[in-house]
Amino acid sequence: MKDQFDDLRTRLERETDYEAEAATLAKVRPLFRDEDGIVVPLVYPHQSTARVLTMERLEGVHLDEYLARNPSQEERNEFARKLIRAWYRILFAARISYADFHPGNLLFMEGGRLGLIDFGFVLAHSDDEWALVEKLDRALTTGRREDRLAAVKAWSSITDDPAEADRLRLNEEYADWCWRCRYWGGPFDFGDEAGFRHGIDLFTEMVRKRYSRSRPCTPVVARQNFGVRSILYRLKAKIDIRPIAEEEVKAAGWDRSAFA
Repeated sequence: MKDQFDDLRTRLERETDYEAEAATLAKVRPLFRDEDGIVVPLVYPHQSTARVLTMERLEGVHLDEYLARNPSQEERNEFARKLIRAWYRILFAARISYADFHPGNLLFMEGGRLGLIDFGFVLAHSDDEWALVEKLDRALTTGRREDRLAAVKAWSSITDDPAEADRLRLNEEYADWCWRCRYWGGPFDFGDEAGFRHGIDLFTEMVRKRYSRSRPCTPVVARQNFGVRSILYRLKAKIDIRPIAEEEVKAAGWDRSAFA
């Protein structure tokens, strides 16, 4: 628990370091092309300091105003696909978890483009963490329970001790909630309220039972997962994210022939 609080403190301190945020923006912006329809603002380094970050202005509206226009299901789905692609592109191509998915950091722009702003709260994965992310990809891809259990044990250091059986059960159920949309194999209904609340209930039970022992970056990853899911829920998106994930993982050059 102390390690998790130390990690959060590091993230929050880094969020106020605008030179670090400018460096992240400079790394992430070139990952996207015009045809992606995903826009990351340009930084003006000569007008920026450690305490002032100057970026180009992106013109767009936030989620509430966008939804008030009563967009079609397909239009909402297309923005959801761009959101997923942005998440995976940043993760797999830059080895960075963008942990600040919330409506204030998204801009719905003309021409169906999605603007992504505010890169202060991110997690740049260490080599050890990235090796584990690669292992998690097996469980995310196959959907097999045995792969999911192995991933959960590795991430949260859970043993086969009978005393940890309930912690393993609850962690595995929560992992299934997080990852099912990836191995679903077809359009997934992110707008299902009962399904969305089930994930919140599982996480609440984990906290209540003090099953919080895990890797230091776990609270950041949980924030990211709930942030993405809450936006997809608000969009009432019905999309298949598996093809997007496969494209982005393949572009990262991983050898997944053993299970993909």
